[in-house]
Amino acid sequence: MNPADVESTYELLATHIDRFDESKASVYLAKVALLMANEIDNMDTIRNCIAAAAQSMDG
Repeated sequence: MNPADVESTYELLATHIDRFDESKASVYLAKVALLMANEIDNMDTIRNCIAAAAQSMDG
Protein backbone atom coordinates (compact mmCIF):
# COMPACT_ATOMS: atom_id res chain seq x y z
CA MET A 1 0.00 0.00 0.00
CA ASN A 2 1.21 3.45 -0.80
CA PRO A 3 0.63 6.35 1.64
CA ALA A 4 -2.49 7.49 -0.23
CA ASP A 5 -3.99 4.00 0.05
CA VAL A 6 -3.21 3.91 3.77
CA GLU A 7 -4.92 7.28 4.27
CA SER A 8 -7.91 6.24 2.18
CA THR A 9 -8.26 3.00 4.15
CA TYR A 10 -8.02 4.89 7.45
CA GLU A 11 -10.72 7.33 6.33
CA LEU A 12 -12.99 4.48 5.22
CA LEU A 13 -12.58 2.69 8.55
CA ALA A 14 -13.13 5.91 10.50
CA THR A 15 -16.31 6.64 8.56
CA HIS A 16 -17.72 3.22 9.39
CA ILE A 17 -16.55 3.26 13.02
CA ASP A 18 -18.38 6.55 13.54
CA ARG A 19 -21.64 4.76 12.79
CA PHE A 20 -21.35 2.69 15.98
CA ASP A 21 -21.27 3.47 19.68
CA GLU A 22 -18.08 2.68 21.59
CA SER A 23 -19.02 -0.90 22.50
CA LYS A 24 -19.99 -1.85 18.94
CA ALA A 25 -16.99 -0.11 17.34
CA SER A 26 -14.59 -2.63 18.88
CA VAL A 27 -16.73 -5.53 17.61
CA TYR A 28 -16.80 -3.96 14.15
CA LEU A 29 -12.99 -3.62 14.13
CA ALA A 30 -12.61 -7.23 15.27
CA LYS A 31 -14.86 -8.39 12.42
CA VAL A 32 -12.89 -6.34 9.90
CA ALA A 33 -9.64 -7.80 11.21
CA LEU A 34 -10.94 -11.37 10.98
CA LEU A 35 -12.29 -10.85 7.46
CA MET A 36 -8.96 -9.37 6.34
CA ALA A 37 -7.05 -12.19 8.06
CA ASN A 38 -9.18 -14.67 6.15
CA GLU A 39 -8.25 -12.93 2.90
CA ILE A 40 -4.54 -12.87 3.79
CA ASP A 41 -4.58 -16.59 4.63
CA ASN A 42 -1.00 -16.58 5.99
CA MET A 43 -0.68 -17.04 9.75
CA ASP A 44 2.84 -15.60 9.94
CA THR A 45 1.69 -12.40 8.22
CA ILE A 46 -1.43 -12.25 10.38
CA ARG A 47 0.59 -12.65 13.60
CA ASN A 48 3.06 -9.99 12.44
CA CYS A 49 0.23 -7.55 11.71
CA ILE A 50 -1.38 -8.15 15.10
CA ALA A 51 1.94 -7.60 16.87
CA ALA A 52 2.75 -4.50 14.81
CA ALA A 53 -0.64 -2.97 15.59
CA ALA A 54 -0.13 -3.57 19.32
CA GLN A 55 3.37 -2.10 19.20
CA SER A 56 2.11 1.01 17.39
CA MET A 57 -0.31 1.61 20.27
CA ASP A 58 2.55 1.59 22.80
CA GLY A 59 4.15 4.68 21.24
